[in-house]
Amino acid sequence: LLPLAASEAAGTAQLPGLLARGRRPPHPPTLHMVIEALRAQDQKKGASVVAIKRFILAKYPSVDPVRLKYLLKQALSKGLSRGDLVRPHNSSAMGATGRFKVSWGC
Repeated sequence: LLPLAASEAAGTAQLPGLLARGRRPPHPPTLHMVIEALRAQDQKKGASVVAIKRFILAKYPSVDPVRLKYLLKQALSKGLSRGDLVRPHNSSAMGATGRFKVSWGC
């Protein structure tokens, strides 16, 4: 048997996965990126989800395109519920489809 190091004997040895989990991503939260994309588009009718996604991927290449689909759905839903985002007047779209605008108070 090999002798254990003091940290391993005390049970304080850290796993590599725990260290990787503590890192912050090199980009802002998804909702902030969505609001930034909408302000950059600055269209009266708002911007489509596809246009928002293209803007984010162009400006932040470190974002994983596969995860962005899920994160974008969550951010749009959160933005609508918090009042940060609104739909254009004649929009009947549901979910993460259609167009979105930044609300006046945001």
